[in-house]
Amino acid sequence: MKVYYGGAWHQPHGGYAPTFNPATNQPLVDAPIADAIDVDRAVDAASTAFRTWRATTPETRSAALRRVAAIIRDNIPELALMDAANNGNPVSLIAKNLDYGVALVEYFATLALEAKGSTYPGPRHNLRFSVREPYGVCARLVAYNHPTLFLAAKAAPVIATGNCVIMKAPDQAPLSSMLLIELIQAGCIGVNSIAFHSLGSPFGGYKQSGIGREECIEELYEFTQMKTYSVSLGAAN
Repeated sequence: MKVYYGGAWHQPHGGYAPTFNPATNQPLVDAPIADAIDVDRAVDAASTAFRTWRATTPETRSAALRRVAAIIRDNIPELALMDAANNGNPVSLIAKNLDYGVALVEYFATLALEAKGSTYPGPRHNLRFSVREPYGVCARLVAYNHPTLFLAAKAAPVIATGNCVIMKAPDQAPLSSMLLIELIQAGCIGVNSIAFHSLGSPFGGYKQSGIGREECIEELYEFTQMKTYSVSLGAAN
């Protein structure tokens, strides 16, 4: 297994670590660990892709997302089995999650055609208007409890609006995210896979307190120089 960015799979600089079946606590496979160097490379690749993707028409982005939705729908059994083995949820629940994920991707495919600006009346018969423009490269962190659903739901709106996105697969259950990206093979979606709490690694954790604090929010501030961010806490559902 490797990390995916720039339209190709790459050997992870961060090495590998085992990922487990939670029902048996037995290792399934060694999954790639993406460290700060891998993240830099993924960001560079996404920034390059953004120059082209931002210029695509809404119709092109909508059609691309509909193809992604079709790929997910056609592979629900395989993705559900992968999540059940690596995540511990029942196959039937994961399959329902994926049905919902398909619906969300199709929703954002439709919404891609509706990202419009506004016009406002101004003084002395002037007309003022706003134009919505792509933001750039975005990073999304996928939660472990519904990995494939969250990956699809978090990536789709970013892609629909002409941006590029780097996805961090959950360290507890990264395999379905890797499989989904393998099925999609999308140049403007990259997976920065599991990153166990290693000091200096961005996305090494995300808690404000407790274990991992010194490697999470503060580490992100230092590494990314973020302009805008949002955080969804545990009660989001």
